[in-house]
Amino acid sequence: MTEIETRACSAMKQAFCRLRYFAKQPLNEQGREHLYLVADAAHNIPEALAGNAFHRETLERDVLALEALLAEPLSIGYCDSH
Repeated sequence: MTEIETRACSAMKQAFCRLRYFAKQPLNEQGREHLYLVADAAHNIPEALAGNAFHRETLERDVLALEALLAEPLSIGYCDSH
């Protein structure tokens, strides 16, 4: 496995962990937007790893975008205070 493929797998695992955590929280608009951005950054990575040539060309860009989002701390500011 190449370095970018290893990073892609790690970022996908972290993305799913973040989605699972926030799925149980009452999210505000900022939280919903963050989850959308994480899912959007991650959605082509599995196809690229499976060999889809179109998505393979953008794998590094997608991984970098996902890693940047995951570098943001889990923010309590994403949750409604009800």
